[in-house]
Amino acid sequence: MGKKRRLLDEYQFPGVSPAIGNTGEPKGDSLFSQRGKINLSPFFFMMSPELKLMQILKSGALYFALTFGAGFVLGSIRVLWAVPRFGEKTAELMETPIMFVVIILTARWVVRNFAVPPTPSRRLAVGFVAFALLRY
Repeated sequence: MGKKRRLLDEYQFPGVSPAIGNTGEPKGDSLFSQRGKINLSPFFFMMSPELKLMQILKSGALYFALTFGAGFVLGSIRVLWAVPRFGEKTAELMETPIMFVVIILTARWVVRNFAVPPTPSRRLAVGFVAFALLRY
């Protein structure tokens, strides 16, 4: 069973198939995801405050690590390759849209994989954790 279990996101139940609607497609409003896993995000409000805080801290730390790593790689490419060819400002302007897309995709991936509830306070908390790690 080489699959990783996510603590707060989903739990894999052996032999459970996804919920099927009338059209034969998996239902989006079901507790079952498309991969036969049970989505626990609707039950986030029933979790203890410690588990909620831990989920936010883990999500924020991972978001920080992924965006910081991508920024490190892109910054290295910018300094070593783009700056000598195009100049400082042009190289920064070339890197900015790529980094913007990386930030958006990373945020979406972290929110989906850690089942962060769709409330602004929880998602902003994840962003603030990542920002705090970036600053300190």
